[in-house]
Amino acid sequence: MNLNFKIASIVLFGYTTMFGVSNCVAQGTFFEAGAGISFFDLGIDPVTNEIVLVGSENVGGQNTASVFRLSADRTSLQSDALVGLVPNSTIVRGISPDGSTIAGTSTASDGSLQATTWLSTAPSTPIGIGSTTPSGDILTQSSGIAAFNGGIVGTATADVGFPIFSRFEFTPPNSLSVSRGDPFGVGVSAVSADGSVTLVRDFDTGVPFAADSDPATGGATFGFGNFDTLREVSPNGLHIAGDADATPISGVGAGTGGGVWSRDSDDENFVFTLLFSPDFDLPDPQPLFTDVFSDISTVIDVSDSGFAIGNADNGPFIWNESFDDDSGFSVVENFDEWLLRAGGIALPSPTTAVRAITESETGVLNFAVQTSESSFIVTVVPEPSSAAILTVSMIGFTFRRKRDLVG
Repeated sequence: MNLNFKIASIVLFGYTTMFGVSNCVAQGTFFEAGAGISFFDLGIDPVTNEIVLVGSENVGGQNTASVFRLSADRTSLQSDALVGLVPNSTIVRGISPDGSTIAGTSTASDGSLQATTWLSTAPSTPIGIGSTTPSGDILTQSSGIAAFNGGIVGTATADVGFPIFSRFEFTPPNSLSVSRGDPFGVGVSAVSADGSVTLVRDFDTGVPFAADSDPATGGATFGFGNFDTLREVSPNGLHIAGDADATPISGVGAGTGGGVWSRDSDDENFVFTLLFSPDFDLPDPQPLFTDVFSDISTVIDVSDSGFAIGNADNGPFIWNESFDDDSGFSVVENFDEWLLRAGGIALPSPTTAVRAITESETGVLNFAVQTSESSFIVTVVPEPSSAAILTVSMIGFTFRRKRDLVG
């Protein structure tokens, strides 16, 4: 189905520096998908520059799990229903950062729920993970939770005389690996783009952890607090979005609320940043030895460069480390206000929810956004900071080399 709705493009041309580097721009575009469409997740095809999304579309009064493809020129949206192993049984969960692979669940022919994947280019060809593990265990049900570039991860229930939850990795057409957790099993919430970093919760101890299988970064398991919730990992595996419960923070006793964990420079740990809304009555910035409770309950997604998004009582928000001042606290910015400031974008109605974020290799940010009236796909090229502009200017002055501005 081809959908052609409103598209707007706004470009704010900046300034010329004293060193002769001109046309530093901040620009933004948005495409209105229309009412009856809800987006859950998005990726971007690095070859075609098309934005690929998964979500639901109301067709004939019924919400249908679908994949959407926004053209490279951001003028047309193609939608296709995701056909399950049994028709009309698809539950879609996510899409890989490169927009190629979709994770979800559908009903198998025996009536059980089975983790299912699709290529975004073949939505009518579902691939189930099967009902038997390589070791011979029988899977009574499974669920595809998240997609990496080329496969999916999720949680499966195996019958070993009693039900046990295991995490699995599946690469089509038939490569399945299952990691059994004892005695109660494990669950999966997210995975990085290359599949090397997986966010997992141990059902026995209740402890969430990030399992890193990449030898290049040491291949380690990073543990978190029992009541921490790890919701999403950035495609590069360096940032984790979620919420912490009494997590130690430099300068305070402990922090509770939404925030971002970021990999330290030695790849030895994840360091937590607690986020606050602009309306929060921040405590004295001097070192504290008491707990701090943020009014940001959770962060739902984070990009490769650490742009984090979420939805709070006073509206959707966005945060990046570059927003921080010298107060010692990390304060988010209202999403609509940031859109206007960073991309020159004013949507037709206020944003009610921001669903997902992805970032291209050139730093272009793409968002799946909901308002009370419609769904939008928003693209922003953030305006460079003064320091970045000065650095680029000096490079241009010294080497006088030709450079391209990516729009």
